[in-house]
Amino acid sequence: MCEWEAPPEPDVVRRCSVPATPTTHSRRSFLKTVVFGAGVVGAPSTIIQPAGRSGARLTTGQPSGDFVPFYGKHQAGIETEPPAHLEFAAYDVTTTSVEDLVDLLRGWTHAAAAFGAGRSVADASGQPLSLPRNSLTLTFGFGPNVFDGRFGLSQRAPKGLQPLPPFATDQLDAAISGGDLAIQACSNDQSVASMAIEHLSRIAAGLAVVRWQQAGFRSSMAAGRVPTFRNLLGFKDGTANPASGTSAFDSTVWISSSSQPSWVRGGTFLCFRHIQTDVAKWNTLSVPDQQVAIGRTKESGAPLSGGSEFSPLNLQKLDANGVPAIPIDSHVRLASPEVNGGARLLRRGYNYDNGVNPMTGSREEGLLFLAYVKDIDKQFVPIQQRLAEHDRLNPFITPVGSAVFFVPPGCRRGGWIGESLFS
Repeated sequence: MCEWEAPPEPDVVRRCSVPATPTTHSRRSFLKTVVFGAGVVGAPSTIIQPAGRSGARLTTGQPSGDFVPFYGKHQAGIETEPPAHLEFAAYDVTTTSVEDLVDLLRGWTHAAAAFGAGRSVADASGQPLSLPRNSLTLTFGFGPNVFDGRFGLSQRAPKGLQPLPPFATDQLDAAISGGDLAIQACSNDQSVASMAIEHLSRIAAGLAVVRWQQAGFRSSMAAGRVPTFRNLLGFKDGTANPASGTSAFDSTVWISSSSQPSWVRGGTFLCFRHIQTDVAKWNTLSVPDQQVAIGRTKESGAPLSGGSEFSPLNLQKLDANGVPAIPIDSHVRLASPEVNGGARLLRRGYNYDNGVNPMTGSREEGLLFLAYVKDIDKQFVPIQQRLAEHDRLNPFITPVGSAVFFVPPGCRRGGWIGESLFS
């Protein structure tokens, strides 16, 4: 078996008996027993379940649905084709103990690997919960404040991991911004993603609390090529993304710079933007006016300079009136590598719809803009500054939440997310 392959899945995972209200020492002792016991040849494999929390365990059951390996060089959920549903949660760490933080990361890792394998889960009462695979991926990130000195990690912080600067169109709500830790759960079944986050949040009890959480949706994955995601404006979103498995993807997303601490290499940065959209106002525009604002046709997604959806932008082409066919303030032109010194992003967007706010009477809906980059300052910031200052879309969109996270490399079987940070 390759060291990056997922280990054989156990038929049964036993549950250890632990005190209802353990001391920190007893919790760590329990976790060490679970972790190291799982690595012994012939020993029962176990999921880490911090003592005194949910007491959940894996039970027998046949895996079902699509399987995305959890273990690997990079975390799943980035280069993986995005499935239909997202559940994203950001957490504030409440402990100041580095040992507790390590316990939490170990627990999350082993639970995530088990969930990804499609095994049934039982709660503290022993009642099983079915959690089909359904292309489930769980991706973990560290916010800037993990490196603020509480855990003695300030000297190991990824370079460039800091809150985004203010942009001209920001109207940020602190309640849906920031966070010490993040979990991105994606699945073709909304309930799978939601239940995975709920379970991982119970593992964190006493160590971290949910700061904010948001669900999103997009087109379902189907046989063959997945159609390009459409946002709530009705336009295709992510057409210009670098293709998976290419050098363009690697040079956009994965950190390889020798200027970064060695443990950072193979990871990436996630810039999360919660963008509220005034869909009703947008729909007062004619389709031609909408297309001018975007720079692409609404139906096919082809650039206004001609061709099909995946044709390159021709920014030099003029229309019959002698003006750029792709307007200078159109969204795709301002976001294109051609006008940003070659900088590009991996867009992994999801729509959201929280319904009508009873206080304002307006509908809360829009785009969860997840952008993965290897350098925030050179890629994300200049593109967003240009868009915030000139984008013809700005009257219809408002960033209301913002967060940045470092997404560490993946881990080998038997390891855990972020392990090399603490080595």
